Amino acid sequence: MAIVEWREEMSVNNTLIDMQHKHLIGIINRLGEAMQQGKANVVLGGLIDELVSYTVKHFRDEERLFAASAYPHTDKHREKHVALVAKVEEFQKGFAAGRASMSISVLNFLKDWLTEHIMKTDKTYMPYL
Repeated sequence: MAIVEWREEMSVNNTLIDMQHKHLIGIINRLGEAMQQGKANVVLGGLIDELVSYTVKHFRDEERLFAASAYPHTDKHREKHVALVAKVEEFQKGFAAGRASMSISVLNFLKDWLTEHIMKTDKTYMPYL
């Protein structure tokens, strides 16, 4: 069962960004599936690495679009990007050092952050792209 389902109202009307959001949802869903199957810690390292690298790429692409537009909230939006990357990198380092494991609270944080970010924060740049 999917943790996050893509819904058409999540679209920001940009093919590249929508595709990337779907990919991020897919990573979160794979984490959820691994947890449901009791394999989370087996696949977690690779999925966290993918989540960090893909999130950085996605945010970089979004920020390029901001630079090419008149989006007035670029700095505030970028701050949210930096905060999430720092949080996920912190978890990644903790996992690599054996201090963290996948938990439902981490999965819920990622799910809630992504859906909230798409549905509220990302929707604000739609008129400027």
